[in-house]
Amino acid sequence: MTIEELKKHLDEVNLIDVREKEEFDKGHIEQARNIPLSTLEYQLDAFDPAQTYHLICRSGKRSARAGDILEQRGIKTVNVTGGMLAWEETAE
Repeated sequence: MTIEELKKHLDEVNLIDVREKEEFDKGHIEQARNIPLSTLEYQLDAFDPAQTYHLICRSGKRSARAGDILEQRGIKTVNVTGGMLAWEETAE
């Protein structure tokens, strides 16, 4: 999913920011919930297999890895391409 698509559907998606807490605290999308990639495997009970989760990080690499981890466990995910770097570029 692109940043433009995310902005159009922001209130309709389960957005998970997989950056570390320190990064998240420096700036994040208001609707995002922070579950760092480093703790993801310990927080799998936070995910409902009936839902789809949109994942974001700084550039899209960690969120892609998080997606792989979740998909292997039957949790549907969508990676936000470009991550927060792309979000910041389109900030109004």
